[in-house]
Amino acid sequence: MNLGIDVGANPPTAVLGLHVLVGLAFVALGVQNVMNGRPLGLLLNGLLGVLIAGVGIAAARILARR
Repeated sequence: MNLGIDVGANPPTAVLGLHVLVGLAFVALGVQNVMNGRPLGLLLNGLLGVLIAGVGIAAARILARR
């Protein structure tokens, strides 16, 4: 899969990694919601996690062009 950036020790990769890490934290919160009997929490937090990771891809591509 081509993300539009060169993955390595550079700022775009750091931006992408940070966004993916925060996105995974939201997914983890969603899993905790399911464990506590609130399945809608997984949907909402999972959606937020995916959107944050998507913004990370876009931000990394913009940063790679500069």
